[in-house]
Amino acid sequence: MKVQKIMVIYKYKLGDYFDKSSVHLQIGAKILSINKQDNEWFLWAMIDPYETKMEERVIRMTSTGQLLRKVDSLEYLSTVFDGVYVWHFFEEKQRRI
Repeated sequence: MKVQKIMVIYKYKLGDYFDKSSVHLQIGAKILSINKQDNEWFLWAMIDPYETKMEERVIRMTSTGQLLRKVDSLEYLSTVFDGVYVWHFFEEKQRRI
């Protein structure tokens, strides 16, 4: 009989208006969304609540029309409409050697 893995969705606070922010998540966490709630930025991730090992995940925020550097190391996460602003979120992927 195959044991099914149990996951849970948690919310993590990010910086208010940031270019780069980091969050510590359980190894294997899947980032689901980034958005504003009560005028603060949050990230929602699906995690294994029994995983004890953590890793730092680096999130970059940019606005429409802004130049992006090192795009080969970025993975798109989300776009958020915030009044007259449109923000785009990326995760910096670690290069493994």
